Amino acid sequence: MVDSRAGYSDAITDAGMEDPMTFFARVDKDRCISSGKCVGDRPSHFRFDDSELAEAIPLVEIENPADFYAVVRNCPGDAISIVDDDGNEIAIH
Repeated sequence: MVDSRAGYSDAITDAGMEDPMTFFARVDKDRCISSGKCVGDRPSHFRFDDSELAEAIPLVEIENPADFYAVVRNCPGDAISIVDDDGNEIAIH
């Protein structure tokens, strides 16, 4: 899937503007295979729930989505996405 926002952060920075969007991680529990890759890579953003499935820690913002894309791409269950503060998906593969 091609991300329509690729380069968005760079364009905002180049224009001297601040990005007004807030981004968060989301885990699709139906797709999570509990590998722990996300928890190991970004313990500040993910943890295991009582069922030992990964979950995004609520209200922890992603400061730079471009730096977070590796976490999305490296999820073996394709369960992680980045969403904006309105819940719109920004990146998933």
